[in-house]
Amino acid sequence: MQRKRMNIESEILKRFVEVAHKYGYNVFKGQGKDNRIIIDGNTYFQFGDLRVDTETYHIVIEAESAGGVTNLVKYWYCLEKNLDIIKKAYCPFSCVSSK
Repeated sequence: MQRKRMNIESEILKRFVEVAHKYGYNVFKGQGKDNRIIIDGNTYFQFGDLRVDTETYHIVIEAESAGGVTNLVKYWYCLEKNLDIIKKAYCPFSCVSSK
C-alpha cells in the first residue's frame, strides 16, 4: 500500500502566513504576477514560495522538501547583476521528513 505524500512545504509556509497576517502584512505566493521578477522582456521567475514586503525588507521564503537547491540558483542572477530585488532578508529552508 502506497502512503499518501505529506506536503511539508505547505505546512511550513502556513505558519509564516499566520505570522505575516498577525502583523498586518500581505503575503504573495505562487506563480501569480504579483510574485514574480521580470528578468528580461517576457522572462520571469517566481519570487520565492512565499514573499512578504515590509517597510524595509523583502522577506523571501523558499521551502524545499525534495532536498535540492535548484530553486536557489535563480537568485544568483539578481546578485550578479546587483539588482535591488533582494534587499535584506532571504530565508531558505530545507525540510526532511523521517516519516
